[in-house]
Amino acid sequence: MRRALGPARLDRWIERELISGLPPRKRARLHEQLRRDPQARARYDRAVSALRVLEGDGDLAPSELDLVGRWLADELDPEGAEPRAEGARRWWPAMMTVLAAALVLLWAGPLQQASAPWWEGRDDGWQARGAASTGRLALEALCVAEGVDAPSRRARARECTRRDLMGFAYRVETGIDGQLTLFGVDADGDPMFYLPTPVDPSTPAVVAGRWRALKIAVRLSVNHATGPLRVYALVSPTAATADEVRGWAEQLAGQPAAGSGDAPWIERVSTESLARACPTLARCQAAELAFTIDD
Repeated sequence: MRRALGPARLDRWIERELISGLPPRKRARLHEQLRRDPQARARYDRAVSALRVLEGDGDLAPSELDLVGRWLADELDPEGAEPRAEGARRWWPAMMTVLAAALVLLWAGPLQQASAPWWEGRDDGWQARGAASTGRLALEALCVAEGVDAPSRRARARECTRRDLMGFAYRVETGIDGQLTLFGVDADGDPMFYLPTPVDPSTPAVVAGRWRALKIAVRLSVNHATGPLRVYALVSPTAATADEVRGWAEQLAGQPAAGSGDAPWIERVSTESLARACPTLARCQAAELAFTIDD
């Protein structure tokens, strides 16, 4: 393990990273310390909070999205394999490490008392849609422009166009385990397969405790209609199949997006269709996002 940065040097590195960006090697060292050192993380959080105040955005400062964009520009391999039509292009592991760090560092918010999970008592917009009574699974979407030169690439949280690549991150409370399913219903009511897909039945096991980026990228110009997109997530003891996803999407297509206080989506589809993946609802966690894909 490398020696920790001292407070003065740590502050200089944090300032440089937030304002102009560190070189990749120094950035990796900074992120390593932030992940394992709560005091260093608290210093970073205070710096980010100051940015939000200065830039007039209490939830996510423009500088933070610029920062994620720089990380993506450094790590996303433009010569990599093409995204799959309905599902995922596997992103390089190094890029995922950086993006996961971005989501954790930028959107987790200030540290809570060590005796409680950091998300307890927060109402920061990242709660599971339609399941606010538990908030044990949360989901977010992130878009970057495709075909833009690396220095100009910008990351945007849930501000997506059909020219973008879309990625996802999730967060589950400590003690939750199982397989993650992720799918969507577009403006035409068609099912969008993310995890699993008709050609790839694999789904990842969730890892609890912080925001995690998924190793998939979706090309929105393929199959996704302009207009509202609803994205549904499920953590279940047994991996869902593409046929089950298709059935759930068909049932949800004619329903409105969940609002505050509405039942989670797993209570808005038939019990029979859930029976294999979710023997009981208590063993599953659900989340839902709704946003618009622009031209």
